[in-house]
Amino acid sequence: MSCQLRLTAFSLMTSASQFPEIADAMQRAAQSHRAGNLDEAERIYRDVLARVSDQFAALHALSVITAQRSDFLRAHELLQRTLAINPNLADAQANQTNVQNALARHEDAMAIMPRFVHALTNCGAALHDLHLHDEALATFDRVLALKPDLPEALNNRGHSLQSLRRYDEARASYDKALANGRTLPRRSSTAAWFYRQ
Repeated sequence: MSCQLRLTAFSLMTSASQFPEIADAMQRAAQSHRAGNLDEAERIYRDVLARVSDQFAALHALSVITAQRSDFLRAHELLQRTLAINPNLADAQANQTNVQNALARHEDAMAIMPRFVHALTNCGAALHDLHLHDEALATFDRVLALKPDLPEALNNRGHSLQSLRRYDEARASYDKALANGRTLPRRSSTAAWFYRQ
């Protein structure tokens, strides 16, 4: 999920006469940020904030990095702190609106996801029943990318792998499903059968 935020030259300005070392640090951070070196830019912004905790430009820039990493809740908090210091900067206001919209989209997606995962698991089971084992396996892998420890998907993935004669991978998938400690629905007897062989 992306969120377009603005980081302008104005937001990176600081009082060079008051804190020349901070101005230099902010210049280096801005260069790293624009070059896509977010780790280095973040480190410098945090160093600046350790010295001057209410440094507007560093807070604003750090909120942009945080949003670029899709941590919208933390970005929202940083933008609130930023706007408490300077509520009149249009870029910070626009960024706050963009982050709030991203948070709303994320919450909508999370509300839909459990139903999506369940439907996708059922789709994989149907593909397996149709002996479309490669397609079923790909579907279970999609489910597990969303919810890595879902026992039903792990168990059904094991069935598809077993049908494809990929027994070591099937065993690993069954092991992970059984390690969850919950009773597996429907085809759980297949895992037990597998281990009796």
